[in-house]
Amino acid sequence: MKEVKIKKSILKMLFAFLILFISGLLFTFIAIIAWEENGWDMRLLVVFLALTMYFFSMFYLKHLVFNKPLVTINEEGFYDNSSMIATGDRLVHWKEVKDISLRYFGGQSYITVALRDPYKTLEHEDLATRMIADYNTHYTEGEINIMLKFVTKYSDEECLMFMQNAFEEYKRKQKLSGKEDKEFAFLENTLD
Repeated sequence: MKEVKIKKSILKMLFAFLILFISGLLFTFIAIIAWEENGWDMRLLVVFLALTMYFFSMFYLKHLVFNKPLVTINEEGFYDNSSMIATGDRLVHWKEVKDISLRYFGGQSYITVALRDPYKTLEHEDLATRMIADYNTHYTEGEINIMLKFVTKYSDEECLMFMQNAFEEYKRKQKLSGKEDKEFAFLENTLD
């Protein structure tokens, strides 16, 4: 299988960065102008909002500078760089995947990846990523949600097709070679 790289729209990422950064500047400007007129609670709120906008804008700036694809799909698995809590440079192997589907939640589309053993697959991720993965299962039926709002060149359905084709090819190769993943084989009956 040829490696597929699903790239992001630089314009959409730049727009998101500018909106967040300008919002941070606006909150900073409000804090400076109204500092003496407000109490500590309003000061803290405005400073918190400004810092939050700057923090989230840095995520988009990082994506603009490093310019990694949102998703890279190959015969071994996939890399997800679509969000702040994505698995990033860690390959999620196809043997760890149970199911792949397209879901819509909160007005956005996601490729939802259900894992065979999420605790084992995500054990090396940080606490926030593991907690959000657990939260994801309650709403989208999968631990990994690949955000598609910044994808360029492909539709949501085409992105899903790339993922599913690679996953099906992996499963087909496993059956043809007679190899079954013994590490996860015992889970097949318990998870369905």
